[in-house]
Amino acid sequence: MCPASVRFSYRPGLLANPFRNVRLAGSWDASCRTAADWSFTPMHSAVDEDGCPAFEAVVNFDDSAIGEVLRWGVMLDAPLGEGLWGIASEVDDVASKARERSFTLQAGAQDEFYYLTHCGRFGALPQPGSSDNRFSLWAPNARSLDLVFADPAHGYVADDGSGVLRSIPMAPAHGGVWQVTLADFSQFVSQPYMFRVVKDDGTVAFRTDIYSRKQTGAGNTDPKGQLYLGLPADLDGPQSCSVVCDSSKIMLT
Repeated sequence: MCPASVRFSYRPGLLANPFRNVRLAGSWDASCRTAADWSFTPMHSAVDEDGCPAFEAVVNFDDSAIGEVLRWGVMLDAPLGEGLWGIASEVDDVASKARERSFTLQAGAQDEFYYLTHCGRFGALPQPGSSDNRFSLWAPNARSLDLVFADPAHGYVADDGSGVLRSIPMAPAHGGVWQVTLADFSQFVSQPYMFRVVKDDGTVAFRTDIYSRKQTGAGNTDPKGQLYLGLPADLDGPQSCSVVCDSSKIMLT
């Protein structure tokens, strides 16, 4: 049987690293066999895909554990204290308050990730070391996704797609994320954009980017999903962005 090797990645998503003594916690013993109590393995410094500090550890498991569900987490020292638990999200169980990750061990190599924050992962982000700009959206059930741009003079796309000037297909990536990378970030500054989503039932919806840096609209006009040819400043922000999210517009800064 092939060896079972897992690379664990803890990705805070922060430009500066406030953490020290980062350790992988796992439901296995020193021999890498399943166990009830946590064992701890030092994690080494790394860099994630967005150029932010990250931490990784590779564990080679005993073949006897293949097919079992294993639990893991992260322990670290931070400005608020030592020996802090680094996993913030609870498990998907309303009866539990456990903050840990789980996976089924497979033969061969596999990766397990945890993102403390997605602010440096989603939205429109310039790429380290280049002038490229990457757009990312989490939509695990979507059939297809397009990045769409609107006319800056109006900054609006109606629910039927009226107002779209340019549409660019996005490709699926790891973990239900869709992405597209475009050259020259400067050409997209102050350009209104949205995501056109073909949902799992085949219907189409235009969705806002909740990780955007700026949204249009602060006036008294609510298009209610209809064609709008007024000024971006006249759009009613609370109506078009908070209440009718699929009719709001996002702008890069």
